[in-house]
Amino acid sequence: MLNANITEADLPARYQPFFLNGKAKLVTIPANFPLWKLSSYMGSESTVGDIGPQTQDELTTPGKRKFITPWWANINPFGEDQLGARHRFKQAKAKGRRFQDEVRIANAVRIDWNGLSHYQEVVLTEPCRAFWGQFEPVNTKLTYKVLRDENATAKPEHQKSTAQLTMALNRANNALAELRKICPDMPDMLGGVPDAWQFYIPNLSKYDLQEQATIDVHDKQLIELMLNAAAAY
Repeated sequence: MLNANITEADLPARYQPFFLNGKAKLVTIPANFPLWKLSSYMGSESTVGDIGPQTQDELTTPGKRKFITPWWANINPFGEDQLGARHRFKQAKAKGRRFQDEVRIANAVRIDWNGLSHYQEVVLTEPCRAFWGQFEPVNTKLTYKVLRDENATAKPEHQKSTAQLTMALNRANNALAELRKICPDMPDMLGGVPDAWQFYIPNLSKYDLQEQATIDVHDKQLIELMLNAAAAY
């Protein structure tokens, strides 16, 4: 079992603010459980297929194993979330919203964090322990102070200059203005949806997953087929 010995103390402090009130609990996810996300990150820190094959040495030697994003969600009902991704997709259709906009609202994804351009689906190859909790609400509109404060706590190699922060702020607010033309009912606060939950799965690698699909978010028909197929797991 992946993460068999982790405890609540193993949730990094920098990730606690992404959970509602900073709280997440440990749960066990069974093998063959399908997971999903919407993401614009298609490189080694996100999808399974793009990180390349891993040798046995990489899998067993500390520091060499290639890890991928720990943030995923449930397609089928799990724990407190008895709706899952298929319900979110149906909600978007019923409201006349794009799937990515419904996900942004429910999952509290700021526009400068992720463009939500692709549907990604994987299946766990073994049981694992993971952190499980709701999304902490965030404001859609960014301010320089918010970016500056986040920058101050970032790793040194990820910190930005004043000019870079200003450019990032302008980019984000311009993108938000364009998004509101497409989704005029986008709320000021994202998140706070009772049935939206997320997993944080540390130590996750290609070895632990089987990739099912990476689909452009505009291909709604294929995404719907994948979501319906996942119900058979």
